[in-house]
Amino acid sequence: MRKAAISRDAKPQVHRPFIEDPRTPWLKRKFWGITYAVLDLLKSPAYAIPLLLNVTGSVWFFLLIGQA
Repeated sequence: MRKAAISRDAKPQVHRPFIEDPRTPWLKRKFWGITYAVLDLLKSPAYAIPLLLNVTGSVWFFLLIGQA
């Protein structure tokens, strides 16, 4: 996962002026920022799959401990 994160950071970032424009409403900037973050994460399966496994494992752990 560390190797995937390092290689992801080495790639040039896409410039999205719509998000950085101060005239764009706050809610639209946040919505598109989250949307682009999710899409960027899904583009990199070497990073997304271990993250998904980690999160689901944590959820299962808390569900099981909560039942005890």
